[in-house]
Amino acid sequence: MKRFNRMLYVTEPSVDQDAAIARAVAIAGDHQASLTVLAVVPDTKISRQALSAFFPDGLTNRIMAQEQQRLTDWVAPFRDRLAIHTEVRCGRTFLEVIRTVLQGGYDLVLKPAEDPAWMDRLFGGDDMHLLRKCPCPVWMLKPGDDKCHRVATAVDFDPNDLDAGEFELSLELLEIASAVAISDVSRLHLIHAWEAPEAGFISSWADAPDKAEMQLLEGERERHRTATEILKQRLAERIGNEAYQYLDPKVHLVMGQPQHAIPMAVREIQADLLVMGTVGRSGVAGLIMGNTAEMILNQVTCSVLAIKPSGFVSPVPSDTP
Repeated sequence: MKRFNRMLYVTEPSVDQDAAIARAVAIAGDHQASLTVLAVVPDTKISRQALSAFFPDGLTNRIMAQEQQRLTDWVAPFRDRLAIHTEVRCGRTFLEVIRTVLQGGYDLVLKPAEDPAWMDRLFGGDDMHLLRKCPCPVWMLKPGDDKCHRVATAVDFDPNDLDAGEFELSLELLEIASAVAISDVSRLHLIHAWEAPEAGFISSWADAPDKAEMQLLEGERERHRTATEILKQRLAERIGNEAYQYLDPKVHLVMGQPQHAIPMAVREIQADLLVMGTVGRSGVAGLIMGNTAEMILNQVTCSVLAIKPSGFVSPVPSDTP
């Protein structure tokens, strides 16, 4: 089953992080992974210039030293459970996080979601940048959440091409969601949105338009149901029948555009975590998050674990310019 080995927790000063750091330690322990806690000090050049006369030895160095000590004290209660490393960087949060990931070979970023109180959504600017551009999976933790009771996975694929990259990504999403659900003793839900755009035009040529439309919809739904069953079979092969039988994933085939149908299904399920892909096509280096994924993220209010497809390359360079 899919496991992470090197995890990076990114601090978020705008929210209460006590539950989030405890959650990160628990996740790292479940995966037997290393954990590094990273704090990014904003690089405010104007403030540094204005205060340089009062701190000739370097204000930034003083602030970073204080932040390093704060991190050391903050994670101290957890060190008896896990070896935790701490690191402090200076700059723009999402840029420094991605550079840390690239330089340190991390395979999962955990971060409490920002708190943009002036917007009716969970994720702020740095969060969205990470979700778009970070090369490894990003787990955005909803402040206050300490466990997942219901894990939802949004899968998107063409039932006519089960060898395409989207189908493989869907299988990877399910494998990761399975690992989380088993760790938290959670219920696993599989959400797949499907459409039949031809149904709206069938009345213009069919002799019995209502019957023809119903047959078309039933046929299209059956194709997606059959493909979903194949996806479940391949998941069982990958994680083992015993784990699969324990999870017994519940399937939700929802008709409609994914950007509308998936957030609605997530709310109805009352999911605590949504596992989803953020790029529609695999193997395209530097391809930024698709419009559908962005619209979904702007509507959900639960924690999100976002996965990039194989072949994705971050547009952020690993070295500081």
